[in-house]
Amino acid sequence: MRNKGTLAGVMVLLALTRGLVGQSQPATPVIETLELVTDEAMAGDSGNAWGGHQARIVRTDEGVFTAYTAAGGFDREWRLVKRTDEGWKLIKSDRSGREPVNLLAGPGGTLHIVAWPDKRPTVWTATRANGKYRVPDEVVPGAWEDSHWPYNAAGIDSEGNICIVQSCGGNSNKSPAKINLAYTGPANQRAGSRDKWRFHSLPTDFRHCYAYVIPQAGGGLSLVASRDVKYEAFGIPTPPEHQKYPYVFNEWRLWRSPDILRKPLAEAGSIESPISPDFLRADCRALDAYMDTTGRMHVLHSFATRETGGKWQIRHAVLSRDGAVLKDVLLPGNPGLCRIFQDSTGRFYILAESGLIYPALNDDGTELDKPIQLDLKGYKVEYAGYGLSLPRCGTPLADIIDGVFPSGGGKQWVYFRLRLR
Repeated sequence: MRNKGTLAGVMVLLALTRGLVGQSQPATPVIETLELVTDEAMAGDSGNAWGGHQARIVRTDEGVFTAYTAAGGFDREWRLVKRTDEGWKLIKSDRSGREPVNLLAGPGGTLHIVAWPDKRPTVWTATRANGKYRVPDEVVPGAWEDSHWPYNAAGIDSEGNICIVQSCGGNSNKSPAKINLAYTGPANQRAGSRDKWRFHSLPTDFRHCYAYVIPQAGGGLSLVASRDVKYEAFGIPTPPEHQKYPYVFNEWRLWRSPDILRKPLAEAGSIESPISPDFLRADCRALDAYMDTTGRMHVLHSFATRETGGKWQIRHAVLSRDGAVLKDVLLPGNPGLCRIFQDSTGRFYILAESGLIYPALNDDGTELDKPIQLDLKGYKVEYAGYGLSLPRCGTPLADIIDGVFPSGGGKQWVYFRLRLR
């Protein structure tokens, strides 16, 4: 009897152990759905695929939505579409201006489309009632620079606070650089229409573009952007081989404010690859920026310096709440246009351009497990990479990621549903 009881106890212990091991080993990430949203997206210069920093897809209780641009010229058209059992349904379309748009999800399923028709920022707010969407528009006030090239960006937090950004000037040594931004939220809106949007200009020493805009509940705001200037901004003549594209991307920078309504953004951290007349291949640009659940900033960035022989690396930098660089590690392989995110447990993942996904082994995402190849059904991820449903777009952390990416020369907009756990 004693032996049988001991054996039974051992069997129970083994069963419990298996259960615990199973819980500590998440299921393999897998793409559950992959389908074409459209093959009519705007291709070419500043087409639908341009940028990579914009918020492009969200998931709400009403479903999955994405926004893309179509048609041509400076009077392009944005289209807001919803995924249904019958395919992708058009909800609303309007003029977008030249650049791609941002799509944000607010509390209660409200959708915000941010575009730049007539060289000025405009927000369309979509709400659903009685089975129909109402989508009024609003021109955002402020001392914006009228431009078809605003390098626009936008972000939202869990409370519905929205920040819209324009990068301007400073691509040479003759034009002062600055970042214009407007901020609004429920508290501003209760103050009345006159004070709904708070506008602010942040002077910068050089132009910084491709901004990742990350508002935080309570009024906090973080901004990561990459230096984007011509050689002449450094007093260096443009090399003959760079005449067609005379731009240097050799620094990214983090700005932060604990309360943007009371304290302007201040520089909090940066990484640079110095350029000089005898070393022109410096490169350091943010490919993605993500704020984790503890308030640390993660920046996936390119890096080329003298020490690398001018060859590109892709690295993962982790910055503290105060902007100190805690780690800056080389990513395995060549993940290209990659993205970083977390699941509902806080586990990190890095998704490479090739469809490889790397689960993290530690609590800051800098130690990676072996990659898993996702099935992209033969579609190639093209510039500027994935758009994902993440908190800065208004989608809470979850074990499912909805994503889109350009393919087919930029004309195709491809949707996928990725289950992490």
